[in-house]
Amino acid sequence: MAHIDPSSLINGFSGKFSKNERIIYRTRNGRTHAYVLANPYKGELSDAQKEVISLFAQATELCKTEMQDSERLEFWKEEYKQHLKLAHKHSSDSAFTTYSTLRGFIIASLIKQLKNS
Repeated sequence: MAHIDPSSLINGFSGKFSKNERIIYRTRNGRTHAYVLANPYKGELSDAQKEVISLFAQATELCKTEMQDSERLEFWKEEYKQHLKLAHKHSSDSAFTTYSTLRGFIIASLIKQLKNS
């Protein structure tokens, strides 16, 4: 089994190693994960799909900025606590969306804000 010690110049990598590769790499919080695409979509993207992708990209960039600002991060942590309390109250309600991570909660909240603006 191979052992790789990454250079300090490489904090992580993401994406594919080749165009036809089915394994996609993502690095988050210093940890790299590999995902296998079982049935990748090969058709053209519709305008609606492009809009959703663009909206998600905007929200993830905003999330990154929000999480780097300590005051905004504290705001989001408090909002997430409130969300978890509501999730506990609505645990039997399958229509209530529960977010398992702070980052996921922030992105979902920002998407709602971007849609309403």
